Amino acid sequence: MSQPSIVLPQHLIIQLQRDKRIKPVSQTHDLRLQETLSLRRLRAARSLIDPRSVYINAYDRLFRHISLTLLSHHYALSDHQPHQTLRSIASLYKKPSHVSQMIALRHRLKKTDDEVDSAHYHSCLQTLSSLLAIYDPIDSQACQKKQTARRAL
Repeated sequence: MSQPSIVLPQHLIIQLQRDKRIKPVSQTHDLRLQETLSLRRLRAARSLIDPRSVYINAYDRLFRHISLTLLSHHYALSDHQPHQTLRSIASLYKKPSHVSQMIALRHRLKKTDDEVDSAHYHSCLQTLSSLLAIYDPIDSQACQKKQTARRAL
């Protein structure tokens, strides 16, 4: 599926560049190809069973979409605080507190084995799904289907 043309506000691009979170790029073809291939691999991971893997996969898809959006503006993510860049862009569409919770849950799922409250998990997954819908309805639907399947278990 082709990347929709999402226009990022100029003030946000300036701020992200000033904070060294993004960097200008003139040749985007190879970077776009790399992100597209990464997105395809994430989509191909159909055997995701546990909620942790479902969430991390959906979050990584969102990251690829945001990276592709930046590339469409001739910018690439830098290695400096990439999750803060995601936070800044996602907060254009969702309450910053919801975005922060979504990012914090990703960190927790990736770095710890702590149990996660089911209601909190589903709330964060819903935020993630609605952000994915901005970029690609198919990725959002896949996230929602997995969420529904998890509830049925």
